[in-house]
Amino acid sequence: MYAIRTEKASGDCCGGGGSLYEMEQEVTAFLDLMESKQLISKLEHRDISRVEQDHVKRDLVALYYYLNERKAKELELTVPCALHARMMDVVLRLPYILEVFVEFSIKIAGDKKYDATTIVTALRLFPALAQGSLTTDAGAIAAQRHRLTTNGKVPAIKLSDLELRVDDETSIYPKDWVTLHLTLTREHVSDAKSIAPLAGTLYDKKSKSFIYRKDHLWVVVQDSVTHHLMGAWKVDDTSGQVTDALGFWAPPMIGDVNLEVRVLSTVYLDTEAHEVLKMKVVSPTAVIEEIIDDE
Repeated sequence: MYAIRTEKASGDCCGGGGSLYEMEQEVTAFLDLMESKQLISKLEHRDISRVEQDHVKRDLVALYYYLNERKAKELELTVPCALHARMMDVVLRLPYILEVFVEFSIKIAGDKKYDATTIVTALRLFPALAQGSLTTDAGAIAAQRHRLTTNGKVPAIKLSDLELRVDDETSIYPKDWVTLHLTLTREHVSDAKSIAPLAGTLYDKKSKSFIYRKDHLWVVVQDSVTHHLMGAWKVDDTSGQVTDALGFWAPPMIGDVNLEVRVLSTVYLDTEAHEVLKMKVVSPTAVIEEIIDDE
């Protein structure tokens, strides 16, 4: 356990106490709250307790408070405080760290056929950070609405024209390299060729040109039954309509595979689209037998 440490706040202090950072019990209470609300489902108490530097734990707690001040007050929880300048510095670094985590997770999950749920959860943190709330509730959506740069249009994505293709083949065989083609339409952008404006986010006042204000999208493809990741990629093109494609390996066995294709926004809360596409993997022997029967 960390030693008890009390620091006097010189001004704006949160939570009814008189200290900037208080006792270990308050930190634990915050971690418990995050866990109970499933805000960061992968956070482990034991991982936090391994960290020797006090400021890492404090940054975590302070960031939670910074993003969820209203919710914390509603729960009548005495909370540690943070200097806003320090927290903005932490917030601006987080998307870079998150992107590294996502890229690494995609590689690991793709190689080992791991569950894609962690990747989807991580991608949903991008708009959560951008819009200043780790939960997508009415208050967060209302706050986002006030920041909209889309001329009042509600941010929305449409997923269409999904098609699976294999070069020089009409069927999909086990371990084939399959390409998924699709079209993404940003319905909040005026027309197909227009560029989506920079989103209104927490980053606006700090940095007008911050890269994570760009209306980027992520596409995740997974087996809808096993949730194994088939592939994932980032769409950097911010046009109103984008035609794109992703290649991945077909599974080694024959049969029908339902693919869940999900598109997630990196800047807008509650802005996703998904479709389920059936992929039929057949045996090469069965195709030969079918040709012979036709003759």
